[in-house]
This record gives sequence, C-alpha cells and structure tokens, in this order.
Amino acid sequence: MKKKILVLILGLLLIAVNLYAAGDLIVEGDVGVGTTTLTGKLNVLDATKVPLIIDNSTGTQNILEVKDNGTSVFTIANDGNIGIGGLPNASTLLRANKA
Repeated sequence: MKKKILVLILGLLLIAVNLYAAGDLIVEGDVGVGTTTLTGKLNVLDATKVPLIIDNSTGTQNILEVKDNGTSVFTIANDGNIGIGGLPNASTLLRANKA
C-alpha cells in the first residue's frame, strides 16, 4: 500500500514540472497542449502565441508532410515549395489577392 501511494505522489510531482525527452517520446493516447478538450490525437490551443512552429533550420528534408494511409497528400518542401495531392514540389503556391 505504501508503495502505491509513493508511486502516486511521484506521478503527481512529475505532472507539475516541465517534461523533457532526450530521445524518442512515445505517447499512447491523445495529447493536449494548452487544453484539456481532446478532439484528436494532438490538440494545441494558445490564444496568446502561435500554437505551432516547425523549425527546419538544420535539415534539408521536407518541413511538413501530411500522409493519408501512407500516401503523401500535402508537402511543404525545405525550399518553401508546396506539393498537393502527391504532386512534386515544383513551385510555390500562388494565391490571388483579395480586394
């Protein structure tokens, strides 16, 4: 019984501090950052900062790749070019100006 209480106390102490992983971090279940309302596998909410920054400053691989069942459907390449629907990242994405 004392061992279970000690484990519970240690668990509560770990929750109250920053989490740092020096290797792979594997989470089974949903993850919430800035929220306790989990509607997906990763939920990020912040009203005062940019909720997500991807910094690829030391690599040459794609910055972001979204896959559906293992097939690439959206890619942002290291040079900023965008591929949609599995198309190669041949050019930047163009957007018409709104008046």
